[in-house]
Amino acid sequence: MRWHPLQDNGHMAVGPSEFRLLPVTSVSDEQVHAQLAKLTLIVDPTTDLNKYYKIISEPYDRAMREDFVEGSLSTGAYDANDYSYCWKLVKLANGRYVFQNAVTGKYIVPQNGTRSHTYTTATAEGNGFEFKRNTSDAYVLAFEMVDAQGVGIHCAESQGYRPVGWNEGSEANKWIFKVATVDEKKLEAQRESYSLRTDLTKNVDKYAAAIAKYFVDNQATEVTADVKAMSDEALKAKMDEEKLPKGLQEIVLKIKNQSWQQYKSGRNWEKQFRIAAYKAYSENEYDAWAKSMGIGYNYGSLTNPTGITVSDGEDLFVFLGEELQQDASVEIELVPLGTRSAGKFYKLKKGLNIILNQGENNVFVNYIGRTFNKGTKTLKFYKDLNIHIEGGKVNGYFDLTRNHTNEDWKTMKADGLVWAKAFNMKGDLIVMHMPSADCKTYCPNNMKELVEAWNSIVKREDDSWVSVLVRRRSVTTSSMLLP
Repeated sequence: MRWHPLQDNGHMAVGPSEFRLLPVTSVSDEQVHAQLAKLTLIVDPTTDLNKYYKIISEPYDRAMREDFVEGSLSTGAYDANDYSYCWKLVKLANGRYVFQNAVTGKYIVPQNGTRSHTYTTATAEGNGFEFKRNTSDAYVLAFEMVDAQGVGIHCAESQGYRPVGWNEGSEANKWIFKVATVDEKKLEAQRESYSLRTDLTKNVDKYAAAIAKYFVDNQATEVTADVKAMSDEALKAKMDEEKLPKGLQEIVLKIKNQSWQQYKSGRNWEKQFRIAAYKAYSENEYDAWAKSMGIGYNYGSLTNPTGITVSDGEDLFVFLGEELQQDASVEIELVPLGTRSAGKFYKLKKGLNIILNQGENNVFVNYIGRTFNKGTKTLKFYKDLNIHIEGGKVNGYFDLTRNHTNEDWKTMKADGLVWAKAFNMKGDLIVMHMPSADCKTYCPNNMKELVEAWNSIVKREDDSWVSVLVRRRSVTTSSMLLP
């Protein structure tokens, strides 16, 4: 082979070189793969079914994990201390393989060729997956997990990198396997924690009835006279005898002793943000007020910030003080920290509710009073809801509707609040979900004026829409029931 690295206008070669490429016959493909495995730690997991493996998206370098709260799969940066990222392969009699999570013991469920749906987990093995090499690059030891009808597990960038069904052979259907180092004692502890956490939700009605006996109200803000009269030791013994879970025992003791977190300023931030009354918002769906106003999308779902941030592995105990009125709904919304402004929703009922959390989230109360096509019903019809939230940690939020001032903002920071990645601000017309660091950097003092400015912008927008409706549809502003 002649190589001309330098040429004079394509006519004359300068310093030609000659190479001869000869096939290497002394090294087999298997030897090459073995050496690559040593260098990259990528292996063929079918050679040892007794080990745990990391399953990593080859193009995105994201490890597969079971989100047991949802019973579905996700991907993320591998965490060596979180064994929900670890999997075992089990070979079925039909020659196919199933993938079993180390913590939950559940298996990835085949979807029979369904595209774009997130894969879930279940306790049954199911029919398994065809496990085969992807040979688009002969020297990358990548595999595909083929479900059915030419569809396999695909790391979908367009769906937050969730594992979904998509056409086999696609680049994002390529997965690599590496041996995971698992400490059996730590694994057993995580399995026990998983069992205890899932027990909470499976038996929430039983625990709700049990803990209600210790309080005078459904919101769990005051213990009974009998509980007040007991020593902590006697109370613990009673709760142990009744098999009340540890997390709920801690709440009873906390309210009995009013043992709220202490802050340098002397302000009782914890009680203020954990026990509060929340107002109703009108519905945000497109087919309600948004469509009637000619807006082409839903309103935002964020309503009432709570000032609570819950971290990965922490759970929430939410006490709702009263029954809902007709046409009302209330849910806890867990919003991921960062720039996202929508989260996962969990319905509440009167008394104790238990929410298992995965990831880091700010906690919102999504209280909706339906007013669209409800006759003369307005938001004033809906009474405030009294809610008590335990679990997570107080991050605080700034609320003009509760008459927060610039001094409150400064005191929150001085007392160590505003610690989470995201911070929330609320005015009459806006709810903001912003990076905490930027709030502290760019608005060190005048938070009140900032929220008022945002409010004024939205008010002008609302006024503009109202004037359009008055001209085009002959409606009055009294029908505008936006928060």
